[in-house]
Amino acid sequence: TALNQQLTLAIELARGLDLDTGQFSRDLSSPETRQVLLSEIRLCRELGARSFPGLVLKHDDDIHMLRLDYNDPDVICRKIKIYLDTG
Repeated sequence: TALNQQLTLAIELARGLDLDTGQFSRDLSSPETRQVLLSEIRLCRELGARSFPGLVLKHDDDIHMLRLDYNDPDVICRKIKIYLDTG
């Protein structure tokens, strides 16, 4: 299944980072991790986030969905600065 493929890939990535893959696998499959994941999914839906990866900026009581620019990180930095300065 797709989930098993994703778990296998995550474990292989952990191995490539020289992490303890046994511990990583146990942590990845734990009920606590599942609860955190479900909580994050719920929050993303509440915020209207529809893509991954995504960037949501919460400043004061305002929430801003920011478009990522994979070619120029300065673009997103400028957007964040604008929101923080005009907040």
